[in-house]
Amino acid sequence: VFDVERLRADFPILQLKVGGKPLVYLDNAASSQMPQPVIDRLVRPTYPERAHDLGIEGRVAVLAHVDTIGNVIEVAVMTPSGAQELADAASDAVKQCRFRPFRRDGAASEVYAVFRFAFRIY
Repeated sequence: VFDVERLRADFPILQLKVGGKPLVYLDNAASSQMPQPVIDRLVRPTYPERAHDLGIEGRVAVLAHVDTIGNVIEVAVMTPSGAQELADAASDAVKQCRFRPFRRDGAASEVYAVFRFAFRIY
């Protein structure tokens, strides 16, 4: 389990944009002058059928630990929606995402990414 408060103290927040829109916030790198991490494969969660049928909506934030080669190696739900199905769907999607290796001062570095998803029925 991640110690989110320790991570906040150790890693300033950096914003990652995908397709020009803010999508992921990385708790790594000291300033906006640092190179921006790049997502190679973004997997969006599938709305759980049961939750959809019951009209369950919500927002879920998932913290991902990304290793030095760009794989998500651990996830934790930071802000659950109250519906476990939504948290599970978000976590499963984040586990499948892939990043280009993040480099700091020329060396590959692990990063922590926060993915935020909104589950809404239209």
